[in-house]
Amino acid sequence: AMANSVAVGLAIVRKNVAALAAEIGADPAPTLVAVSKLMPVETLMLAYNENQRHFGENYVQEICDKAPQMPDDIQWHFIGGLQSNKAKMLVSGVKGLYMVESVDSQKLATQLDKACEAAKRDVLQVMVQVNTSLEESKGGCEDTEAASVAKHIVDKCKNLKFTGLMTIGKLGDPNPEPYFAKLSQCRKEVAKQLGMDEKLIHLSMGMSGDYELAIRKGSDNVRVGSTIFGSRPPKPPSSDVAPTFPAAPTAASTPARVSASSAPITTATPTAAATRAATPAATVSETTSATTGSCPFSGAAATEGAKCPFASASSSTLMGVSLPAPAWVCGVAALSAIGAIFALRMRSHTA
Repeated sequence: AMANSVAVGLAIVRKNVAALAAEIGADPAPTLVAVSKLMPVETLMLAYNENQRHFGENYVQEICDKAPQMPDDIQWHFIGGLQSNKAKMLVSGVKGLYMVESVDSQKLATQLDKACEAAKRDVLQVMVQVNTSLEESKGGCEDTEAASVAKHIVDKCKNLKFTGLMTIGKLGDPNPEPYFAKLSQCRKEVAKQLGMDEKLIHLSMGMSGDYELAIRKGSDNVRVGSTIFGSRPPKPPSSDVAPTFPAAPTAASTPARVSASSAPITTATPTAAATRAATPAATVSETTSATTGSCPFSGAAATEGAKCPFASASSSTLMGVSLPAPAWVCGVAALSAIGAIFALRMRSHTA
């Protein structure tokens, strides 16, 4: 059933892309990149067996895990946010890396260039990602910076080939046309500043929900995932994306160990505690203790990201001293234990 589903989804998208290309006179037709993030290798192979060769991945560790398990003729597109310090890992770990579409700074371009030099690989195609929606949570440089990043690649990065611009647009916006229009206008400016033929600067825009409109607006690459592979499983915590921590457990819930956080240790104030208590649990991102050792009462490991089951956010002071909630509750438990020992000793003296 799964094999048939992928084959049908891929056939529908290919048919639509070909029809739209014929309608607007696009020759060659736009490249279809099958976005396979979070999908197992077995699912990717279903598309591969239908002659799909361009695959897009968002996470460095995931693409480095998948690529060695897949045939050598796959042309991998990296389309996710990329930290400069992971450029070497990406280039060395993916022999069939065809293109990085998410270069958004001169620093990242330089690191990719160095990684290609060290790996002694062929020239790597790159695109400059432009944040056309101006969302802080989204990667990409501003449209006014795109030309300088592209010029740096052309002038300073001999192991990279600047091939175009990429954008995502604002997710959930029913009208993506302004983002596509902004990227097209950005191409005109980049071509002018670099003295390039505009046709040589390709555009990568359009995903499952809007790839047809993107093609009509001049896209050369469309990145389609869920329409081909179906809905994706949730992303497990990894080093690529900082995990989100659950709210503090209630008395009726069972404390759960959560992923390690790089957040600093913070001491809550009464005001902060009151504010957090008034916040819906689903929206609270909790900073956990980064001390080592274990809780003397529960035995729970107190490593970074671990949660002491005595933790509570109901107060943040103990005898006038401001403390994090886990320390407060364990402090109360300590006083209770000392009191119990004292009572036993008194009892033994009076016996």
